[in-house]
Amino acid sequence: MAFLIRFFLFITLLSSCSKMQYLLEQGKGQRDLLGNAIVNEEILKDPKISAKQKKVIKKIIEYKKYFYDFWGEANSAIYDKTTFLKDEAVTYLVIASPHDEIKAKMECFPFVGCFPYLGFFKAESAKKHARELSDEGWITYIRPVYVFSTLGYFDDPILSSMFKLREVSLAETVFHELFHTKFFIKNEVDINESMANLVGEEMAEMYFTVSTKKKKKRILQKKKYQKLDQWIVKKAQDLNERYKKHKDLTPEKSQEIIARFLKEEFIPGVEKKCKFLKVDCYPLKRTWNNAAFTGFLTYEENEGKLIILKKKLGLDLRGFVEYLRIEYHKFKKSDRKVRKLGFSKYLKL
Repeated sequence: MAFLIRFFLFITLLSSCSKMQYLLEQGKGQRDLLGNAIVNEEILKDPKISAKQKKVIKKIIEYKKYFYDFWGEANSAIYDKTTFLKDEAVTYLVIASPHDEIKAKMECFPFVGCFPYLGFFKAESAKKHARELSDEGWITYIRPVYVFSTLGYFDDPILSSMFKLREVSLAETVFHELFHTKFFIKNEVDINESMANLVGEEMAEMYFTVSTKKKKKRILQKKKYQKLDQWIVKKAQDLNERYKKHKDLTPEKSQEIIARFLKEEFIPGVEKKCKFLKVDCYPLKRTWNNAAFTGFLTYEENEGKLIILKKKLGLDLRGFVEYLRIEYHKFKKSDRKVRKLGFSKYLKL
């Protein structure tokens, strides 16, 4: 725990004054998250803990073992403990975009690189930061997060927020987060999230031995949501192109453009798409603005492209990850101009 405190103090000294308070607050939040973690063996023996919660913990332990066995790697101390949270979410991401573009405001830190958001352990801190950004003219969106990874810097505990996930979603989430500790590309959150999504989904498919009929049904359902997600990605890109057609857009004019887009195209289009695919219309349950679209693209824009690349190469999951690892090694040794474009462009996604 002393190391954790020293680490956050060190990166604070290397950061601007405006980020010092943020880093200290997040350092305390992470310290509490780890410090309040209880060894799983103790929890499983505790009669006060419900059988349902114990079952989830046991499942996560199973998924973790499957993950490391699948990749032929030694086990780790990640998920060896459990932390019971006071809130439903573990952290809250504040995503900000300009009023005239679907693009993230990047937040950069020493060692770990840049991210298209800032995460807060306290909901009030997230709201305060969002208000400050709004006052500066940024469009903001707050996204609650129920699970996250420290990328292997620390031994992440199981979080009580994971208890609400259903079996398949839980497995996908565990595989997703563990993959972040195995393979992470600095400064490119979008491709990291898309790759982790792909790994989580494919590993879950392999893990669950269900009847062919059930498996086909689940795959069909997943493909339906992928189609819906890719439709949203395309509409977000269309909106961005619409902004680009106008020069020197004022915030008021930008608001008119997106308001018309949502009312006349996006909302009716989503309703029609959901009805056609016969799926739960989750996009209608959230508020959309530039920042919300930006956050969506971060997680979904590249997944479809990665799936296409994987099929084109004719590789299984292990082979595809190894391919990406080799290409990333080449990318890091490439010309500075190439590296500046990013790994996604290098892969021609």
